[in-house]
Amino acid sequence: MVLNGSVGAMLDPALNPWDILATQVLVEEAGGKILLRPSQVPGKVDALFGSPGLVAQIAKVLSF
Repeated sequence: MVLNGSVGAMLDPALNPWDILATQVLVEEAGGKILLRPSQVPGKVDALFGSPGLVAQIAKVLSF
């Protein structure tokens, strides 16, 4: 939905690191921004991705 412009950003928690790799490439190739951080679930990552400006605003509000 982010890649086709239906939504401006998405937060996807507790992903396996290998599950976000394809999304990371697609988001970056589309001109978007993706931020990753360790999840509270051991061995998982949280991903925040979308338009660069919106991702920056959300990251600031959520201390992402």
